[in-house]
Amino acid sequence: MDYPDDLGGALRGGTPDGGGAYHLSGELDLAARRHLPPRIAALGGGAADVVVIDLSAVTFIDSTGLATLVGVQRSLEESGGGLLLRAPGPTVSRMLALAALDELVEPPR
Repeated sequence: MDYPDDLGGALRGGTPDGGGAYHLSGELDLAARRHLPPRIAALGGGAADVVVIDLSAVTFIDSTGLATLVGVQRSLEESGGGLLLRAPGPTVSRMLALAALDELVEPPR
């Protein structure tokens, strides 16, 4: 996972209504854990911002990846914002459901 490119300026506004999202690709695992929370949490510029993360190109997520998303969600909620996950593939969707994080997934359009 190449963090600067994956988290580059793909977000168009701070809410899902803006239509943009940050895109992650590859594996969301232990290696990603130390890099992603501060980068993603910093994306929510102010109170009531919702950070949208497109997971369509994520091929693998493990318990540390799930814990990373939970940490990011909590951090954003503490500042009045939130986290919305978009387009996870079947494998990632299953892991999100097992961890009861499927409530963060944006309904298909």
